[in-house]
Amino acid sequence: MRDLMRTGMFALSVCLSATADPRAALADSFTSFVQIACAPELGYFSIRRFGLSLSPQYIDRLQGSTSGAINSQGIYVEPALEKAPVECNLTVGAKTVRLRAAGVYKDLNKDTSSYRFIVDKIEVTANGKPLGDLFLNPFGFQAGIDFMEVFVEGAAIVRRCTYYEHVDDPALKAGCTREMLP
Repeated sequence: MRDLMRTGMFALSVCLSATADPRAALADSFTSFVQIACAPELGYFSIRRFGLSLSPQYIDRLQGSTSGAINSQGIYVEPALEKAPVECNLTVGAKTVRLRAAGVYKDLNKDTSSYRFIVDKIEVTANGKPLGDLFLNPFGFQAGIDFMEVFVEGAAIVRRCTYYEHVDDPALKAGCTREMLP
């Protein structure tokens, strides 16, 4: 009886796999993006991260502009920002705040190919001092900063936001922080 069940299950699995959509077995990978807005005339800079399930060939086809942006809305993938970081200068009184968004990719794997050991992020700095990182790999995507903006209101103010309740930093528990830049 057990052999009959095994044979039946095998036959059923062969039939189902033969009728399945061949594309269903090849799931698209999770691809992370950032969208950057720099408007010096408004005294405003922002960066936000988001992810989509897209095939790598689609991403390769989209990247082609000399600016590194995928499109005119300022959407980037990490490799573009590693090659050519985005810089934005905001005027605050008599001084300038130089903001920089740079991609960082480090594969720290030794004996495995796990995403857990890959650093894939965008580092945001103001006048060379770190403001925060937006992590892009699938394991880091669920934690940390999702949105950051710097705007001028008499002084330069930075606001960092997260939309997930399980983030590591207690100051960012599903909400935003706001502070003045020195």
